[in-house]
Parts: sequence; structure tokens; C-alpha cells
Amino acid sequence: MTVHTILQAVCLFIIYTVLTVVLPELVFHQKYKGRRTGERLMLDITVSNFYIMNLVFILQLLHISSIYTLLIFTVMPVFAVIIIQYRKAFKAWGIRQLALLGKISSKTMGIKTFFAIVFTRIKDILCNACKNIFHIIGRHKTEYVLFTLLSVWLLYIYGSNEIIQYGYTVSDLPVHNYWINEMSKNNIFAAGVYPFGFHCIIYYIHTVFHIDTYVILRLFSVVQTFYLHLVLFTFIRSICRSSFAAYGGLFLYLVPSLYHGNCTIRFISALPQEYGMLFILPCIYFLFAFFKDMKENAGKWIICTDLAAACACFSMTIAVHFYDTMIAGLFCAAIVIGFCMRFFRPRYFLRLMGAVLLAVVIGVLPMFTAALCGKPMQGSIGWGINILTGRSSSGTNQNQDSNENKANTSSSGSSQIALPDTTKEEVTPEPENLAQDIDTEPVLTPSVSTLEKTTHFLQHFYQTLSNDIQEDIFAQDGALFAAVILSLCALIVLAGIGMCIAKQPDYGFIQISTGIFLLFLLILFNAKNIGLPQLMDQNRSRIYLTYMLTVLYALVLDLPAGIVLYSCKKPRAANGISLILSGIICAAACMVFPIRSHILAPRVSVLETNGAITCLGQILSEHRNTTFTVVSANDELQMLAGRGQHYETITFLRYLKYAAQGQRIIIPTKYVYFYIEKIPLDYTVSYADSGQSISRTGAAKTLPSSAGINPYKGENRWIVMSKMYYWAEQFRKLFPQDMTVYYEDDEFICYRLIQNESSPFSLSIDYNYNQ
Repeated sequence: MTVHTILQAVCLFIIYTVLTVVLPELVFHQKYKGRRTGERLMLDITVSNFYIMNLVFILQLLHISSIYTLLIFTVMPVFAVIIIQYRKAFKAWGIRQLALLGKISSKTMGIKTFFAIVFTRIKDILCNACKNIFHIIGRHKTEYVLFTLLSVWLLYIYGSNEIIQYGYTVSDLPVHNYWINEMSKNNIFAAGVYPFGFHCIIYYIHTVFHIDTYVILRLFSVVQTFYLHLVLFTFIRSICRSSFAAYGGLFLYLVPSLYHGNCTIRFISALPQEYGMLFILPCIYFLFAFFKDMKENAGKWIICTDLAAACACFSMTIAVHFYDTMIAGLFCAAIVIGFCMRFFRPRYFLRLMGAVLLAVVIGVLPMFTAALCGKPMQGSIGWGINILTGRSSSGTNQNQDSNENKANTSSSGSSQIALPDTTKEEVTPEPENLAQDIDTEPVLTPSVSTLEKTTHFLQHFYQTLSNDIQEDIFAQDGALFAAVILSLCALIVLAGIGMCIAKQPDYGFIQISTGIFLLFLLILFNAKNIGLPQLMDQNRSRIYLTYMLTVLYALVLDLPAGIVLYSCKKPRAANGISLILSGIICAAACMVFPIRSHILAPRVSVLETNGAITCLGQILSEHRNTTFTVVSANDELQMLAGRGQHYETITFLRYLKYAAQGQRIIIPTKYVYFYIEKIPLDYTVSYADSGQSISRTGAAKTLPSSAGINPYKGENRWIVMSKMYYWAEQFRKLFPQDMTVYYEDDEFICYRLIQNESSPFSLSIDYNYNQ
């Protein structure tokens, strides 16, 4: 199964790379002339994701989405653009082939000679391509070696979990699986209007390439995380003056254990928020490029491309996750400050405001259209709307008001609240006391100056930030790291001002904008402690903060190179200094901090055993129709959607418990598979005896009566699995030829019942634990 999982992940990586890099490069190769490799990569990712997302949105809202419509609207535009762009080359190639065929038909050339010419030309094309690749690698050997090593390390850190723990490890994934399954029925926004950009990408891959949705959701995190870090590296490499600052920054993020594990653990799961991060930095880079190209009058096509790419990226943050839009918006606000010398000029301002308006319209339009068609808002999006309208001040307490209203409302719909008597009694002072009051000098409260208030606020901000950084980001010395981060932000801003004075405004404005953005992120992270609305929970904001700190580290490492390039304009010397400084800093970090190991999801968050996933793969490979049923906990319900029947374990046990004597309980499919965990999972809720094996003690306990998925959590799951195991063993004793063990390992066992569909077995038996 490990080898199979690796092959599936490699296949997903190839598919995603072809869709998001290769195809756009083929289509827009001529349009990208003059742009650097990093810019081309970000353009490819932007164009492909934007097209796929909006294609799926349009087809879903029209209820005509299928493999045929998706292929038609994917392949036809690609071929049309390629033929138009390369029509002269195709025409010349066609003429040559017709000439060769004419020689064959006139018997002046033999078939062997014809194929020899064809193979020779193919060989020449491949040889020239290899020479060009080796020539490029030869010019940047050190960079490619560093890039390869960091890529391997990245895959080791974030990819190990997928080959060690096969099941879902985040409770959101079964919900996303359900939503994507509903898209196969052209029922987008099945649970209400919600940003569905991520779901559109997964649905597209599932539909076009016939890969099960649960397989994509299990393994797509490796692909997603690789490209997320690739975009981070490309962004830094594109804005820095030296070649090696990006490697130093990424090394500090990936190799030494600088941060708490929870700052990066979400990267081991395929989630919308992390996928939306893919578009934040490209949006910012193309805004930087827009300011630069506008100043240099680079040409209408280049300027329009910059602005259109930034617009598309911002719209995709809206379409994927609201948090990503907030971070992109903060960076844009920092750009307004950093580029204020240009931003407010009409030729810049009008174009940018038009792009922002267009981005918001494009991002919101699919959701707005669905809402107009009668789709309700999904529950979690209500908080985002309240934030925008100013009706909510805390992300963690978003339902507090409604809960309190419900608590204060009686069953009749009215409420009686006894308020304390706040009426003050009028007190008549005694004459002597009155005289004393008149003679006593009033006590004056000294006024606090604005400077003192500011000082107190900054001290409070620094203290609370230090505490939160130590608790949530850095494992130790919170005060030291808070001081270091604030100092680096100030250093970058001052360096940017210096670059502007030295007539290097483009680089200087980028430094100022980045430093201010990091300060904004620190304020967002610490908002609750300084009396500001908490727009984002610290568990989420720290993910963005640690990710973006990589840009700060790289810009600091790039400072000496920028100074050298300004003073003597020697790129090789600048790159050498950057390499040496990055090497020293990275080596020191590895000496002070431990080296990171691969990230594994804690057992409490694992939602399925490896045996269950392995067994499911075997079942689906053996059965191509719906002639089987799986009796298990809830997760297989969505994994089997459209492929087989599902019956919940708790429902089955409740039928056994409450069935009248002689009542038949049947499952009318030829094959019935019973999933049982011998060592039940915690399923997000740990308890005192977590990790214990099923036993008769557990089977003797009362069957949980709670609703929803609560019977599958914590100790309840142990009871349910214990009862299920002893029922299966008792049934196997009664029908040993028909009920057999299909799969078993140390933690999981699956029984298979083969029966006649016309006369299925009655599963209602007394197994001594029906209570």
C-alpha cells in the first residue's frame, strides 16, 4: 500500500503540473517573452487556476458540468490558441510532410527512408532540448543543487504523513468530500453558499481523470504544499537582488525547528485555506511589477498582464477562503503606504481601483449568483459577512450573541429578565459633614499626555506579543524573538527609505511595503490583547505569520548584496556575499535549534485506520458496480459515493438492540463488508483509556444514544466497536462458510458476508450484548 500511495501521489503531482504549468506555458509561450522564469511560473499557476475555477463555476451554475463539457472547454481553447500562435510553423511542417508523402507515392523515396528521416528529426529535437536544459543547469549548478535538496527535504517533512497514515487527519475533510461529491450531481453549494474555488480544482481532477475524490483529498496536500513553497521561493527570488537570499530564507523556514509544530501541521492536509495561500504572493508580486513597469513605460501588454494577473489572484483568494483575502488585503494596504509616492497619482490610482473592483466582482459573482438562485448562506460564511458589515468583533465568539439570545428566550418565545435595581437613593448630607466637604480641597487626577499613553500602549503591545509569540510561535525566549522580529521589520523599512534616497525606489518601496505588512500581521496576531477586533484566531494567523516571516528573513539576507550592487555594480560579488551570509546564518540556526523531523498527525486527529483505507481500495478494485455494502462508521459514506452502498455501524447496532423478537434485519446486496477497529481510534476526542483494545467489558456497556457522530468519538467508539466485533464473531460461528475475514491487521479487521440477493441473511441474532 505504501508503494501504491507513493505512485498515486506522483500521478497527482504530474497531473497538477501539466494542468497548471505545462499547458499554460504551451499556450502563452510567445506572450511570455522577456519575462523571467519565476514570473512565468506565477503567471502559469495564476492563469490555469483562474480558468479551471471559473469554468467549473459556470458549468455548475448552468447544471451542465460533466467530463465531456469540461474536456471540450479545456482542450478546444488550448488547441485553438496553439494553432493560431504557431500557424506558420504548422503550415511549413505540413508542407514538408506532404512533400515527403509525395515522394513516397511517386516511389522516389522508400518507407524506411521516410521513417529514418522522421526519427532523425525527433532525435534532433530531443537532443537540442537536452542540450538547452543542461546548458541552463550548468550556468546555475549551485542553485539547482540547493533547490533540489530543499525540495527533497520539503517532501520528507510534509509527505511522510501520507505514507504512514493513510486516512483523513482533519475533521473538515469528510465535509469537503461530501460537497465535492454533490458537485458530481451539478449540485454546487450543497450545504449553502461558500467559497468553492478549492473544491472546483479537486472536482475537476476527479471528473476529468477518474480519480476517486477521497484519494485526491488524502494525497493532494503533498502537491499543494510543494507548490505553496515553490511560490514562496519564486516570489522571494523575484524581488531580491541576489541569487541566494531566497535559499537562506526558505532554509530557515524548513530545516531548523524555529517554530511550534502547530504553526505548520495543517500543511499535511489538503484544506482550502492553505490552497488559497497559493495566490497571495503572486498577487503582491504582480502589483510590484505593475508599479515598476508603469514607471518604465514597459508597454501596454505587459502592464495589462501585470494588473490582470494581480486581479485574478485576488479574486481567487475570495473564491477559495476568506482568510486568504484578509492577508492579501493587509499586504495591499501596506503597498498603499509603501508606494504612496506613486499610488495616488491618477494614472496609477484609477487603474488599481478598477482592478480591485473587478477582482471583488469576479470573486463574489459565483456565490452571489447562487444566492440569487435561492441557495442559503453556509453557516461559517456568516461570520465573514458580519466582519465586513461591522457586526462581529471576534472570530472565536461569533455565535455568542445568538447563543445568549437563545438562552434568554423561553419556550413561548418571550423572555423575562430580572434586571438589578440600579436606582440610587438620594442621600441628604448632615450639616457638619457638608461643611467638611466644602472645606476639603478637591483631589485632582493628573492628566496623562499623549506620549505617555503611546508609551504605555507600546509597552503593553510588546509584552502581550512576547507572551503570545512564546506560547504560539517560538518554543522559547518569546521576548527575545519579539524584539528580533520588530527590529528586523524596522531595519527593512529603514533600508527601504535608504534605497529610495539612493535613487533605488522600486527595491526600496518593496522593502518598506514588506516591513509594514509584517507589522500589520503582528497586530492581527495580537489584536485581542490590544483591544482591537480579533478578525482571525491566533491558531490561523500564526500560519500566515510564520510563512511570511520567510520573506522578511530573505530580504534581510539580501541587504548586503543590495548595498554592493548599488556601490560597485558587481553581481558576482553580491551573490558571493549573499551565499556566504546565508550559509553562516543557516549554520548558526542549525547549531542553536534542533533539526526538524517529518510531521505526523497526532493519533487523536486520525479519522481512519490504515487498514480501513487499504481495505477500501481493495473493495473498490474488485467491484465496479453497487453490488456491495460497507457497514462502518461515518467516513466511508462519502468515500463510497456513487460506487457502493453504506450502512452506519451505530444504526445497525441500534436496529439489533431495538428489533422485536423474530424481526428480520437485512442488507440486500450480494457482498456486505463490516469494518471493525480492534484498537478503536479516538476520533478527535481522547479519554482516560485511549488506545485500548476492544473487549467484552466494552461490549457489555450500554450502547451510546447520542446523536450525530458523537457515538464514534472517544470512549463511545470503543463501546461501539466492541459490540460490533462480538456480533461479527457470533455471526461467523453461525455461518462460517458465508461470513469470512476479508482483511485483518493489528488494529483493524474487515468481515465479508456473501449472500444470495434474492434471499439475504437475517442479521438479527442474539450475541449476548444487545443492550
